[in-house]
Amino acid sequence: MAARVGLGCVALGYVGLQALTGGLGVPLDLDEAVYASQFSGDAPRTPFAAHRSLGEGVLAAPVTLWTSDVTLIRVYFAVLSAVLLVLAFWPWFKVLDRASVPVAAALFAVPWASLRYGATVLPNMPVALGAVAAVGVLVAGGRRAWAVLALIIAGVGLLRPTDAVWLALPLFVAALRVPGWRWSAAGIAGGVAAGWGVWVVESFVRFGDPGTRLEAVQSLGGGSGLHFVLPRYLATVDGRESCPPTTADCGVVGVAAMLWWAGGLALAGAGLWAARGEARRALLVCVGTVVVFGGAYFVLTDLAVPRYLLPVFALLSLPAGVGLTAIVRGARRWRAGWVLAAGVTVAVLVHTGLQVAKADRVADRAEVALSWPEEAADALAVRGVGGNCAVLGRFAPQIAFLRRCRGADMRDGLGDRDASAALTAANVGRLQDQGLRVALAVDERPDLPGHWQRVPVAATGPRLYLAPASGRP
Repeated sequence: MAARVGLGCVALGYVGLQALTGGLGVPLDLDEAVYASQFSGDAPRTPFAAHRSLGEGVLAAPVTLWTSDVTLIRVYFAVLSAVLLVLAFWPWFKVLDRASVPVAAALFAVPWASLRYGATVLPNMPVALGAVAAVGVLVAGGRRAWAVLALIIAGVGLLRPTDAVWLALPLFVAALRVPGWRWSAAGIAGGVAAGWGVWVVESFVRFGDPGTRLEAVQSLGGGSGLHFVLPRYLATVDGRESCPPTTADCGVVGVAAMLWWAGGLALAGAGLWAARGEARRALLVCVGTVVVFGGAYFVLTDLAVPRYLLPVFALLSLPAGVGLTAIVRGARRWRAGWVLAAGVTVAVLVHTGLQVAKADRVADRAEVALSWPEEAADALAVRGVGGNCAVLGRFAPQIAFLRRCRGADMRDGLGDRDASAALTAANVGRLQDQGLRVALAVDERPDLPGHWQRVPVAATGPRLYLAPASGRP
């Protein structure tokens, strides 16, 4: 009972730390605005690019259907991530030493990436917790495990279809090898089929066919072929939110980052060594899934984004939690064991403080970087723009969502499928013929006919131009 209460306390602390580090005050980025618009009650749906999926919009629908207030959306996702944290780690009480489960959840909740992305309208945190839940349900067994697994993996497939494959592959192999788990293999396969089935149908409806969509997705991930981006990921651990292929230098790999990786892997190794019987087998399934997930993101894409590795961090937290619990318990048996226990406790507290401070700095940088779209939306609101409008150019999805305008998210080479995607006189004219007031967010004055009013924006960013209230520009 105490361990379950401890898990609940970890979830409450997770919400509190997200608020403390400023994550609830960060404006929406482009990806989030696109997802939030899919089932918005008052903003038009932004057609999304090929690499996105429908699942995150469905997950956001309970709040976006009735409000577009960014703070309320953040609070909803912060609470949702805490609830999913409890649900994901709950099955592990049947397999691991109970005290290690809340410890594992805390180890996952504390790093800056978990704090930064818990309250975001992005699929990576739900996918990470879905991976923890799926492995836990498989290794815990039970007559209905196959059905629960099918639902979890289908949900992951709706959020990120490729992640559903990386999750399902090691679980399917494990289910076939262990006699008591073989019925679960059917649930795993069914979940993958359901998630990818939606993706295939969506590909025909929105992108022509699955092949065209996959080509567009590959172009965003650095193209096809093998890559080696582990050094890039090591550099981003210090608080960088992404390192795209176009970035020549992602920064140095800091000592703190190396200690973080080394310490985490050492704790995970200690957990594998300390576990016995079913617990060790369960942790080996975790590690196998980590190898598949990590291998996919280290070699199949040239884009290094820390939130993509959240499933890796989440799954490694389980053997690390077992290892940390075993070390503290083992210290009690030594005459000077209190020294080791105190040292471990101090190290954990220092680690927590450093991660919270880093999450606060990352949130501050994100708030500054994303302030321009909010300022631009406010400037348009002063001029009465809202509802019957369209926004083109940089930050278009964010501004469009905040002002209830039409926007475009066509960064995959398929922009010609949407008339609002390109900054051409013909497209602008078509939008105005529909009675829409057009705003442009561009670096230089648009090379378009007619008079475009320059709208001052307080924050630093591109220039904002507004078409006349009526008539063609």
